[in-house]
Amino acid sequence: MGLGKGGQEITLKGSNFSDFGNIVTIGGSACEIISESATEIICKVPENPEGEDTVSSFNVVVKKPDGKPIEFTNGYTYVGKSKLWLDAADSYNITVDNKRVTEWKDKSGNEHHLKPLDGAVTFKGDQSGNYVQFGGGSLTYGGARNIIPEGSKEHGLFVVLESDPSASSWTNPLSFQRSSSSGYRLERNSDQSWNIHGSPIPSIKMNSFPL
Repeated sequence: MGLGKGGQEITLKGSNFSDFGNIVTIGGSACEIISESATEIICKVPENPEGEDTVSSFNVVVKKPDGKPIEFTNGYTYVGKSKLWLDAADSYNITVDNKRVTEWKDKSGNEHHLKPLDGAVTFKGDQSGNYVQFGGGSLTYGGARNIIPEGSKEHGLFVVLESDPSASSWTNPLSFQRSSSSGYRLERNSDQSWNIHGSPIPSIKMNSFPL
């Protein structure tokens, strides 16, 4: 349902909210109502109770004046204090020329905006939402400048992505290059799971979860 930070707005859509008097909580903390109707609620996300640096997910609960509460399991995820935050579903932060991405803006506040390096990266949309399709193209920050400083001992990578279920294994790769000699690469397997590879770490299998 939602992915972001405290202080941002989130939109809840449904068909059984109350026209007024709804109470929304995220992880037990109040989400301040900005507007509400029977089909849509917009509220201001509270700060992450586990700290602004932490990546964590919480249930979103809508309590109505009458009737049973509506709960969205793991409905909101706090992205933490990110170095880079790219959101393909947010068309406001993607600049497009004839469907080709000319800039993908970083939402972390660090201004690590990505621009084309080679090939074609296209922005598309269908009934399932907006998405970015790489198709052999690539984007870079500042001419392949490092976002994560060399020598960093620990850092996290949080990725939500979707692959083409009709494609075979070793397709739909997604790579994160740290330097000319090291980087991380995500590759989809034939069993619909993903492997993460990188020179500093062994191959690690990550299961896919339906969204």
